[in-house]
Amino acid sequence: MVRPRKHDKPPKREPPVQFRMEGDLGRLVGGFAGRHGLGVNEAAKSLIALAVVALDCRYYELVRQLADALGGGNPFVQACLRINASLDGAAMATGRPNIPEDERPAFVLRVVKGVLADRGLAVTTDGLWFLTVASTAVPDAASTLPPGRTLADATAGQTETPPVAKHTKKKRTLRTVKE
Repeated sequence: MVRPRKHDKPPKREPPVQFRMEGDLGRLVGGFAGRHGLGVNEAAKSLIALAVVALDCRYYELVRQLADALGGGNPFVQACLRINASLDGAAMATGRPNIPEDERPAFVLRVVKGVLADRGLAVTTDGLWFLTVASTAVPDAASTLPPGRTLADATAGQTETPPVAKHTKKKRTLRTVKE
């Protein structure tokens, strides 16, 4: 009988993450776990996954919806990675190093909505206070005028304020010194 070799064995699983509830961090993670109905170890893993992809605990419920839709093995981490890939792709496409914080919630919501819509599901944004979702379209200025008035009539006598210039980097030039 041939004895199995050590390298013939299947690889071991990664060591489990064990969170010990100690001190202030333990209370914070415990509070998060309680609010979301998780165990402290699962809460710690979720918070780590969010933090690694530059999201914070505000995004948990949104990412959880994406994870539930994705399914499979380790869906929460996979959902975080999908959002991170979308953020990186958008940053690359726009030429910016990252999506600014004020635009990030709406962008993440668009990513989650897109994936859930592909699966015939809808996003629930109840309690997600940081999202600014416009439920109605903003009417244009011409459609709010009384009948018989034009936009030119309504703005007559008003001075137009110049747009505020955005900060741009100065171009640097190298000067060579001739001796």
